Amino acid sequence: MSSIHNSKRHHETRADHLKMKSQMQVDKGKIENLEVEIAKLKEENNNLKRTNEQQKRTIKVQSDEIATPKKVRCANCRQLMNHTPGAPPPSFNLPSRSSNSSITMTANTLQIQAPKLPPRDHSQTIHSSSSTATLTVPTMSGASRPSSRNMSHITTPTQAGSQSGALVLVGNGSDESEASVSAVANIRNLWGSVELFVNTHITKPNEADRMLPESTFVSLAKVSNVKTIPYLLKDGYYRPLLIAGFLNSMLVSHVVKSSAFKGLSVSTDDRMGQIHNQLFSNTPPIARRVFQEEMALLVKNLKRRPTFDSFVTSETTRLAQKIFQIISPLCGSSKSAWTELYKLVSQAYRLAYELYSLPCDWKFDFPKYEEYFNQTSMLNRDRKYQETPSGLMRRKIKVQLGFTPITVKRWVADSAIRTEMIGLASVLLMD
Repeated sequence: MSSIHNSKRHHETRADHLKMKSQMQVDKGKIENLEVEIAKLKEENNNLKRTNEQQKRTIKVQSDEIATPKKVRCANCRQLMNHTPGAPPPSFNLPSRSSNSSITMTANTLQIQAPKLPPRDHSQTIHSSSSTATLTVPTMSGASRPSSRNMSHITTPTQAGSQSGALVLVGNGSDESEASVSAVANIRNLWGSVELFVNTHITKPNEADRMLPESTFVSLAKVSNVKTIPYLLKDGYYRPLLIAGFLNSMLVSHVVKSSAFKGLSVSTDDRMGQIHNQLFSNTPPIARRVFQEEMALLVKNLKRRPTFDSFVTSETTRLAQKIFQIISPLCGSSKSAWTELYKLVSQAYRLAYELYSLPCDWKFDFPKYEEYFNQTSMLNRDRKYQETPSGLMRRKIKVQLGFTPITVKRWVADSAIRTEMIGLASVLLMD
């Protein structure tokens, strides 16, 4: 009997041993799989490190190339580089490929005497100029300056040629500077066009205001405070400025930004995202300039796409419909409000293209509700407060509504980051 029990225990022990051996094999297989996964993760980590180091080296090389001038390689170039300012410019005789032509170069000009050619039929001459590309866009009638009604505190800058609405694709140097000046003027023109629109199409306070939908109050409260909206709507002077603040806020947040044309090209969107991720407050000026120039080139290339016009038209219609749905109860029976609003949004898209095809950063910042008035960045447009700006600051007067933004331009010049405030915020005040 005991032998049977011993045999049974032996079989049980053997079964347990086989079970443990099988489990150990399973665990060993899992460990091997984990080791493989760990090896893959290590390899991916090493690849990311190599990519990061390569990007750092690329940025350093680009920075060094821009910061360090090329060595003078020829006697003529050396002579030009050593030229004393104020002295007559040196002249160089360069070899010519034809005995009938000659080339003379000075420090400022390059003159070529071409060989004489037989006369040709001028009727077949084609005049071509490819140095610049010009985009001509329509402008609103009277959009270059705001309405004179309720505008005694505004002075709108004027500029020769701004009435044409032409946007010129530019390169570097003086062309870039002129385009930047034009862009600044067009920023102010947009705010003026918005104020012209609200003074023309927004109705005066009336009994119909009691029937305004709640969605209109909620939307307008985003630019001020829900408690102040009824008060601003009841005043004939504040009412259009409140709507102007709402329109400007919508145009800045949806259109006048570097991502205004997002969705037109996936590859361009991805590259712009990569550039934004590499721009920080401590980014070296040379690297920042490289990134800004690449961003400007990406925007210009978008303009050349065959679907650009249809994309902008579609986005303009979509945003104009969204805005009109909110403000239409305040437009009364105006038949041209929709058309003029569409032109406003279209003008904002043209401005976005003009701004971000330049190697600059632009910042638009609306003063917040109850923020203290600051004369260095704000312009008092509240007729109830006639004190000097310094007096308003001493009394610690607060902002009730900022209806145009503080506008700042940032760019790189002479290997340094330059910042300029090009527009003060127009504000309404409260104690």
